[in-house]
Amino acid sequence: GDELFFPTVQSGEERNAEITIRNNGNEPLRISALYISGDPVFSLGDPLALPLLIDPEQSQTLVIRFSPNQAENFSATLQIINTDTNQGACAVNLRASAILADLPTMPLPATLTLGLVLMVFTIYNFRKL
Repeated sequence: GDELFFPTVQSGEERNAEITIRNNGNEPLRISALYISGDPVFSLGDPLALPLLIDPEQSQTLVIRFSPNQAENFSATLQIINTDTNQGACAVNLRASAILADLPTMPLPATLTLGLVLMVFTIYNFRKL
């Protein structure tokens, strides 16, 4: 259970984050598959040719992209299927939030003039005599 938290972004923007896979073993590490399940706002930024071999004491960087289209909290899981006999498949929880984009501001004139219309109603009460 590793976790990757993205900084909050505005909806409609993108943010990339990197995950480094390091082979601390004595044998080459084979990555056979990468899956992201959950909210579809997460994707692999740079596709890698799989299977990927990482030699001992070497590493490989994965780019994860967060592309929200609405303001919300999002989550997904990145599954790294590999040949590590001690750990096997690795899951990384992805978490991120998006907020509404700032509304554009319109400059106000130096002097703001309001038009005022005064309507006068006169009610006459007629009586028959």
